[in-house]
Amino acid sequence: MDLENSPFYHLLETNHAASRAETEHIHEFLRIPEQELQNVDEEIARLDTLLIDLRSRKEKLVSYIHQHRQLLSPIRRLPPEIIAELFTCCLPAAHPPTRDLSEPPLLLTLVCKQWREIAFSIPCLWSALHIYIPVSRDSDENFLERRKRGIKQWLERSGNLPISLSL
Repeated sequence: MDLENSPFYHLLETNHAASRAETEHIHEFLRIPEQELQNVDEEIARLDTLLIDLRSRKEKLVSYIHQHRQLLSPIRRLPPEIIAELFTCCLPAAHPPTRDLSEPPLLLTLVCKQWREIAFSIPCLWSALHIYIPVSRDSDENFLERRKRGIKQWLERSGNLPISLSL
């Protein structure tokens, strides 16, 4: 569609009003490109829908492949005893462990069910703890109860090992 080939090109470059006959002719002339535009819009909508469907299929395939590739991970072949030994090397060296989910040993319990079970079965992971005491005296009662329960669970996991606490 080239404007220079339009039968109304002479009017496009001016501010002159089209005559009544030209107006009717322009309306008639525009029926074909307007229909073509509608067809193109419908095709775009169809392709957009198709693209959404394809992206959804791709996402599912990527997830499916990823889930199955995890089955090939070498760490899955390690016996729990070796994993347990590795876990003991993960404890922070610079400070006693805290109840922070982004640090070992709690971080190790979030990876998968097997790691959670292994981590909970290793008393030495739980034999040291830094307890942060908030400065605020008006701490929420539920918050304090949750902390108390969490610290109790931590200490129970240490089994019969001596416990090292820091405040």
